[in-house]
Amino acid sequence: MVKLLGNIIFLICSAPSVCNTHLNIASIFNGNLVPQIQVLHGGLSSPGVYKFRKNDKEYVLRLSHPNRSISERERTVQCYKLASNNGIAPIIKYTNADGVIVSDYINGNYVSKTDLQSKKLLPELAKTIKKLHSIDGFPSSKDIFTIRQSFEKQVLLLNSSLVLKASKYLKLVDRILLKDKVTLVATHNDLKPENIFFNNKFMIIDWEAACLGYSYFDLATILIFYNLSDDEQNEFLEAYYNRKPTIMEKEKINLFKQEVLGYYGMAYLMLSVYKKVYDVTGGKVT
Repeated sequence: MVKLLGNIIFLICSAPSVCNTHLNIASIFNGNLVPQIQVLHGGLSSPGVYKFRKNDKEYVLRLSHPNRSISERERTVQCYKLASNNGIAPIIKYTNADGVIVSDYINGNYVSKTDLQSKKLLPELAKTIKKLHSIDGFPSSKDIFTIRQSFEKQVLLLNSSLVLKASKYLKLVDRILLKDKVTLVATHNDLKPENIFFNNKFMIIDWEAACLGYSYFDLATILIFYNLSDDEQNEFLEAYYNRKPTIMEKEKINLFKQEVLGYYGMAYLMLSVYKKVYDVTGGKVT
């Protein structure tokens, strides 16, 4: 496996880049590549993610999930490039039509709740998410409601009364949220702490699920996964909106918290039951 990955990286580094720079990757890495390869752990989308070193600098090679369509791979690359160009994702060195991405490796650990509290980073994180949501050019894709329902379809095969009740409840929440038209924005859709790093500034990784989507889902994901207190939530949202959020905004975020819990709950339950890899961006169970 290591030899195979080494050959893949060598081919990538010898091929013309399709990045914005249009540079030959071989020139970036200055000739032959003898990588030291380390497997990194991806998110629910479970693509192959590897770290390698060249000339004392570390890079990440990310392979697309094999079940993803060409359009889905193109979407990920497009979103990643736009985020990188806006300074909130690692610098990209190479991409291709197969969804292969080589980027700078981000040193350090992901941002924990303790980090947010001790370093008083909540306002800065909020401004980073606001910057993400202000990016133009993210393509559309399946929405989070449709993807969650695909998880439910698999989990409902268990004939669990608890899952059935949860599914019915989530459908009610769906109807409430989809009743009103919402302006879609550039969204990450997987803002768990392990995808958020801080080293002088916030950087976000794992753009597999990114697309034109609901800002409330991103906001609710952060509030849920960081388990923010009421005061911390207010601080975060006021920094995001640059004002106090309206009652309507708070109500929508609270409803989207239910969606976040349902989305990840169904996904993790499916993974634990079937012990199989699933692409959260819309692919099939493998």
